[in-house]
Order: sequence, then C-alpha cells, then structure tokens
Amino acid sequence: ALNRSGIRSIMATGDNPFTSENVGRSCGIIKAPMVYQSELVNGKVLWRCFSRSDMKLMTSKELLSNTTLSFDLVCCGHVFEHILE
Repeated sequence: ALNRSGIRSIMATGDNPFTSENVGRSCGIIKAPMVYQSELVNGKVLWRCFSRSDMKLMTSKELLSNTTLSFDLVCCGHVFEHILE
C-alpha cells in the first residue's frame, strides 16, 4: 500500500547485508536490479555492487554522479554509525 501511494519505504535491520537485501526484495522495498552495499575502508564510506561482475568499490560521489543507474543501497550498521558521527 505504501509503494502504491508513492511513499518510499526503508528498512533498518541488524541482519547480514545479503539477508537484508533478500528480505528487502521479498517484501518489495528493494526493486532496483542493482544493489550497492556499504563498506568502510580507511575511514571512508565506499559502495560495492554485488550484482555486477567487476564489484569495483566506488565513492558516494562516483555512485551518485551516474544518473543512468537505477539502484538501491544496503548500509551496514557500523558504516551507518560512522556516517552519523
């Protein structure tokens, strides 16, 4: 009902990122073909797409600058804490 009304849903969970992605797809929160998962490397938040074969790490700026991509994000708890600091 939320999706049909145009209300964006997000999910917060303590699950493994792969489990979170699977649950998100099952309940319709994640719809994009590509999902980028967060990683914290040397104090920087980076993103990796496990749906692609190259699995290259990207900065948030690189990821958001590509406006042709349709993607969803999975952010791990320790990365989320780092973002909030």
